[in-house]
Amino acid sequence: MQFDEIKKWKDISLNPNSKDVLEFRRRLLLKARRKELIINRTDYFCSLANGKNVLDVGVVEHFSKSSEDENWLHGKLCHHSKTCLGVDILEQEVKVLAAQGYNVILWDLTDKALPNKFDLIIVGDVVEHLENPSALFRNLSHMLQPHGRIVISTPNPWYVNVVVKNFKKGYPFTDSADHVGWYDASTLCEIASRTGLVLIKYSGVRTTGARTFFGRFFLKLASFFVFWGVRPEFFSKTMIYEFALPH
Repeated sequence: MQFDEIKKWKDISLNPNSKDVLEFRRRLLLKARRKELIINRTDYFCSLANGKNVLDVGVVEHFSKSSEDENWLHGKLCHHSKTCLGVDILEQEVKVLAAQGYNVILWDLTDKALPNKFDLIIVGDVVEHLENPSALFRNLSHMLQPHGRIVISTPNPWYVNVVVKNFKKGYPFTDSADHVGWYDASTLCEIASRTGLVLIKYSGVRTTGARTFFGRFFLKLASFFVFWGVRPEFFSKTMIYEFALPH
């Protein structure tokens, strides 16, 4: 049997560390990977949302005052999409946004799916906060139109700043106190497979600024390192992953 004909790694072997299983996974990831970095996360999401019925998961972005920022993702999506529904689990913040006229509701998508179907489901920097990401993926799969797409963004565990800070002596590296997981292409590919989805594309987002001298130094040298074979994603603080229903 050819790898292209196989849907699940368990069809190859029950050993997840077998040579053939790992080769199968690498081929899937290689097929989905895009070498070119995405310039801007919000602009990319909006380009996908044009004329679509969109669900925005995690609309609050921690605080209702996020809506006052001109770069607030949900506000931008509303301008580009045909329809845009926002969901979140933060009750008071959802009430504030609804009072401002936004189409947002209180709903926990790790508990159950909405009865609606969407062309595009956007999950911006949410999955790393969840105790049960598989429940979210499974419910999202039930809400997706046959040719729709689920797009998530999440911090890159292999970002140069993370790697170097974990390598150095001193305090352990911390990202956000509310994060409960790091995800890369392989782990998200597996979650998707277990929940009825397929990873179809992933890309790094170009990092445009750094707070430390060391970070700024590495970003300036990024093109040099990429020329000599370092993956561009090594310099991406954020990754974007796209999923679809299997055909």
